[in-house]
Amino acid sequence: MKTVTVAIKETVVQEFKVTVDCDDKKEAVSKAIDIAIEKYKNCEFVLEPGELICKRIAAVSPRRTKWEEF
Repeated sequence: MKTVTVAIKETVVQEFKVTVDCDDKKEAVSKAIDIAIEKYKNCEFVLEPGELICKRIAAVSPRRTKWEEF
């Protein structure tokens, strides 16, 4: 009997609204991303559970295989 370790990776997406006080679109996007990163790090933006957009599987031991979508 052999034991194989398998990893499963899920990609989820969830949208969050970020309001910034800025007239320039490029600057607004940059500020919004900075704010969103900070809110994510502070657990203010949490994906719960979000929309599953991709799931992949791969054997990781004894030999790593290529990720496959399933």
